[in-house]
Amino acid sequence: MNFKKLFVILLILPMLNSCFGGDMTPGQVSQDPEWGIYRGQWTTPMSAGKDKWMLRASDTGTAMKGGSEFCSKMSKNVETISLEAGNTQDKKATVLIFSCY
Repeated sequence: MNFKKLFVILLILPMLNSCFGGDMTPGQVSQDPEWGIYRGQWTTPMSAGKDKWMLRASDTGTAMKGGSEFCSKMSKNVETISLEAGNTQDKKATVLIFSCY
């Protein structure tokens, strides 16, 4: 009987985990995360024009970290073009447009 209970729990646990949230680990997430952007996360930078990139993040510090990490992969530094701070009450993400030089 105990083996059956353990077996049922092991089957149900992954289903519950997938129902109640996405990836909450800090760092880069997909372009359009299914469950939103959590604290410490930023989206994959996308092109926003010639030599310009855009990403969304949970806050301004995280946006700058995401831009810096993206540019450092090309051995360059980040240059902020536009930074629009988000609002946690309205669940709006911070938007960073930047270039790498």
